[in-house]
Amino acid sequence: MKRLWIIYVVLCVLIAAGPASAIWSGAPTGAPSDSASDGVCQWTSTLNPNPAVQMSDCPWLHNALAAQGYTEGNGWDITFAAELTSTIVIDEYFAWVDDNVHVGGAQLKLKYENGAGDPSGSDVHWIQVIKTDAPTTHGKNTGYNAGGGYYQYIDNDGNPTNNPFYDGLPGYAGEDWFGDRPQRGCENPCPTYWDWDAQVFLATGDLDAKELTIYEDGIWWGFDYECVSIPAPGSILLGSLGVSLVGWLRRRRSFYTHRV
Repeated sequence: MKRLWIIYVVLCVLIAAGPASAIWSGAPTGAPSDSASDGVCQWTSTLNPNPAVQMSDCPWLHNALAAQGYTEGNGWDITFAAELTSTIVIDEYFAWVDDNVHVGGAQLKLKYENGAGDPSGSDVHWIQVIKTDAPTTHGKNTGYNAGGGYYQYIDNDGNPTNNPFYDGLPGYAGEDWFGDRPQRGCENPCPTYWDWDAQVFLATGDLDAKELTIYEDGIWWGFDYECVSIPAPGSILLGSLGVSLVGWLRRRRSFYTHRV
């Protein structure tokens, strides 16, 4: 499934990286698309956007934060687009599917090396906002309904109240890295088409004081997932015979027309 994600790039704020400790590249590090089949269905995951896009800010994040109550009206002091002197770089970005079950997705791993004046150590956190037409229950219950089946929501399921950080749960990210491996699956079992996008930003904050700072050099990444039926061999044969029969009838009709 192709999407005009370039439109979103126009709507969102794109920036060039500031002084960088590494060269930015959003190119995949592995397969940009992966597919498997069991003879009944074929399921495919394809990176989109490809390459990943470097972001400073985007409406999804504002909408999702507000939907969870992270607003000035609720006492929150949020600073957007603070600058880093370093660059967050992609260590892994590739599409994947499971060969045995009807699921697939993408994998992303980021590396962060703080520059002069940048956050470091336990001050480093991450915020990820998801935009998808296949939201989780958490996404529907806490996110912003963007219409058309899409929800925009903070990826903080399981966190205590007033904690928007992705790394609120152990094992997903650290002070110098971020990782995620989302997946979606087929329905009934197919056909199925899903669109999953995310943007991840480095952040710091004093949650008790309701203070939050979200930094530039965010990453926009994601995948399209589709699961389609594979026609049975008999139906393929019947289809071929049908095409042949139609062609034969057309030739006969053409022959008699010319003879009349």
